[in-house]
Amino acid sequence: MSRAILAAILTLAAAPALAQSRPDTLTMTCAQTQALVKSKGSIVLGSGQFFYDLYVASVTYCPIGEVTRVMFVKTKDQPACPLSVCDQPFQNY
Repeated sequence: MSRAILAAILTLAAAPALAQSRPDTLTMTCAQTQALVKSKGSIVLGSGQFFYDLYVASVTYCPIGEVTRVMFVKTKDQPACPLSVCDQPFQNY
């Protein structure tokens, strides 16, 4: 029984570390960040401690009916590095 409790405690203690393991755009150049997105297809990237989003290489990684739009993130070498995110298409009412 004590092994199960120890395993649970270790699992809970490791959870915050796992949540913080996403790549951070502030530590990469724009070219490195864009290459990472392209190689993974879709990936969650952080831009500091509390900012993150899902970036995609193309619309094929978006849910059906969504489109890509350009979003700019700060990287080690540029204040506005262009990356794609999924978004709802523009609706003209």
